[in-house]
Amino acid sequence: MSDVTMDAPASRERDRLGELRESVRRLRIGALRGDNEHTLMVLGGVLAPLGLIAVLLGWFGASHTPNSFEQIPYLISGGLLGLGFVFLGGFLYFTHWVTVLVRESRAQSDRAVEALERIESLLSRTGAVTAPDHVAAPVAAADDDVLYATPNGTMLHRRDCPVIANRDNALVVPRDAPGYSHCRICEP
Repeated sequence: MSDVTMDAPASRERDRLGELRESVRRLRIGALRGDNEHTLMVLGGVLAPLGLIAVLLGWFGASHTPNSFEQIPYLISGGLLGLGFVFLGGFLYFTHWVTVLVRESRAQSDRAVEALERIESLLSRTGAVTAPDHVAAPVAAADDDVLYATPNGTMLHRRDCPVIANRDNALVVPRDAPGYSHCRICEP
């Protein structure tokens, strides 16, 4: 009998949790998607020309009567209503355009992140990029017999040379390394 009473609150809790999950699933969070974008485009494409037609009809009605008291209703109904439709249609079409741009930007961002993740995984699998054979290692000691070079450079420098003074990627190079010339600033 106590098992039945203990299962009832647990069952109610599971039902409430299921209802919550269903409610959250039905929520529409984020930007407009798919058919809503299409609806914005269609409404914008219909309302703007409809507004122009209303403006033209208002002008046509107002221009064919000589009395100003007869022209005012045409101007109000055709002109203001038409301008409202043109503005609303343009706004809806602009919203469609911005939504498409945001979606494309997000997709491009996602592709860039995926590409960077692939590059990172490939680099982590293959190990770090190795230095050329004649280069010992990154800067380790700063004695007078040791010379330095930038990773892509062809000149040998002393550690106090202004060319490599603030570089953390300077490499230790033997004095007799082939393919290097001496720096004219620090003259090692």
